[in-house]
Amino acid sequence: GSFIELDPEKLENDVSQWWKEMYRLEKLLTEKDAKASAEVANITKQSIADFRLHLPIISNLRNPGLRPRHWQQISELLGQGIYPDQSLTWAQLLSLDVHAHKEKIDEI
Repeated sequence: GSFIELDPEKLENDVSQWWKEMYRLEKLLTEKDAKASAEVANITKQSIADFRLHLPIISNLRNPGLRPRHWQQISELLGQGIYPDQSLTWAQLLSLDVHAHKEKIDEI
């Protein structure tokens, strides 16, 4: 989907809820001695935790206060024109190594 349609607050709540559900499921499966299934739940929980690391930069980039001049600065950092329109995706931002510029983006 489109990056500009992401609601950072809802995304953070959803991710937190998914992690809690996987935590509970892993615990339940471990208690029931379903080791293989518990391992799948653990891997899923870890994937969710890994994604959680993206939430601060997603929130910063979805800040409604960002103006065209801010996007110009972000474009310069990433070395490519970035425009907050329907075609922009999180995958595109990741492919431009957006995390390498997190601190500077935080300042913008």
